[in-house]
Amino acid sequence: MRCAYRRRAGAEGSAGSVETVADCGPRHAVLGIDRPRGNEHRSQHTRRCDSPNRDQYSTKGATAQESDRRRRAVGAVLVFGGTVADRRPGPSETVRSAPSPREIDRAPSTVKRELDRHRDSQGRYLPQVADETARRNRSRSREHKLLANDVLRSVVQRKLDRFWSPEEISGWLKLKYPEDSSMWLCMETMYRALLVAGGKRLDKKYAAKLRSGRSVRKPRWLGSARSLGAVRNMTMIGDRPEEVDAKVEVGHWEGDLILGLRCRSAMMTLRERTTQYGIIVNLPADHTAESVKNAVIKAFSGLPKRMRRTLTWDQGTEMCLHREISAALDLKIYFAERSSPSQRGANENFNGLTRQYFPKGTDLSVHSHAHVRSVTRQLNTRPRKNLEYATPATVFNAERRATAHRRRTALELAMPTAVT
Repeated sequence: MRCAYRRRAGAEGSAGSVETVADCGPRHAVLGIDRPRGNEHRSQHTRRCDSPNRDQYSTKGATAQESDRRRRAVGAVLVFGGTVADRRPGPSETVRSAPSPREIDRAPSTVKRELDRHRDSQGRYLPQVADETARRNRSRSREHKLLANDVLRSVVQRKLDRFWSPEEISGWLKLKYPEDSSMWLCMETMYRALLVAGGKRLDKKYAAKLRSGRSVRKPRWLGSARSLGAVRNMTMIGDRPEEVDAKVEVGHWEGDLILGLRCRSAMMTLRERTTQYGIIVNLPADHTAESVKNAVIKAFSGLPKRMRRTLTWDQGTEMCLHREISAALDLKIYFAERSSPSQRGANENFNGLTRQYFPKGTDLSVHSHAHVRSVTRQLNTRPRKNLEYATPATVFNAERRATAHRRRTALELAMPTAVT
């Protein structure tokens, strides 16, 4: 439908009445503007999202009164081409052609559906009717099925107690009560009632009957929140130099994460292969790739370059940013094969020692950084059999002093001899 507004014949600017002329055009023509096609439509959509006028008509996040006001504004634009009151124009008012959807920051299809829903028999848009319909629909909220139907709730809980899954219960209800839709319930409603905070009228004890055993819903691994996907551009452990395996020099590390209750908290563990010296970093907020990257850089930044030559990790997605770590520290990073913890034996042993202080199934975020440093100090001052019962801290600090001494000696030799 294509709509246009014009004055009856008369002198320009003189008073006159308004008549609406509607002529039928192609279906993609709305308000006298042809629907843009292809890239033109997408570019207009992009501009519409960035338009400074978009909030003027948007109802998202608005109160009921604000939503009504904005809807009336859109109706006024649709009918009269301006944001005047919701009424017919007076004899002395100027009426221009109806605006394009771009002027009200809406897609042509959105405007067309709004017009089609609220037209009178003559094809005129009725914003007052649209307002009333919106208010009526907003107030027509349905009562939750599990709150309204005690029989349905009882049946669902009885099946959950028998370890039925919500999907099995949903399918069985439709077979058992094919003619009674009040006894139907989708599995998502059951999961929400059990696992989401504020769930409706299912006893939370039945969450333990689910196969996962969770009492809260585990969020999906979104890229912005958890990780950036599979680790790419890996250098595998087979390409690691032989001196790393021989343990003839200091500076080759292995790393991993230990996870807390329901994988919500974590700690990063690092262990040097030759001296058995370990570092523990608490990650109380999250263990995303960004957080792990920052933790590794901070842990290694205070060490001399010769004390941080390589790092070996598993293929966990927390190391998606390994190239950024390597560039920041001038550190070579290698990855173990999947399901091969023995290739990082030093770190796995250190994880076991760390679990004596931070057991599995506990919340790791409750530990302060001072407590974590204290535990790290205790582990590094325990004697090791493979170090002739010396402590990792003693051996590591001796190597660190030796490295600093060698560096000073090299600098002294490089300095030109003073001419007397």
